[in-house]
Amino acid sequence: MSAARHEAAQIRQAAHEEGAALLAAVRAEGQKVREELVAAATVQLEADRVVARAELREDILGLATELAGRIVGEPFTDLDRARVIADEFFAGVDAETTTTG
Repeated sequence: MSAARHEAAQIRQAAHEEGAALLAAVRAEGQKVREELVAAATVQLEADRVVARAELREDILGLATELAGRIVGEPFTDLDRARVIADEFFAGVDAETTTTG
């Protein structure tokens, strides 16, 4: 009977150790998947930010050009010059954002 109890204890101990090892492996895999998801989401967010910023620049350029035309009373047709001015403006905004944010 004592031998049977001892064998049962060994079986329980082995099962416990095997379960702990399996749990550690599952946790490690879960952590790896989590890190991969976070990295992918970070890349996607940055890409979305770049696209949104480019779209916003174009919208602002269009609105500013239209407004300038309304102020002067005739359409503003020098779009290349408007783009240069807008790029200079946004470079200043970018520099300001970098130093303050």
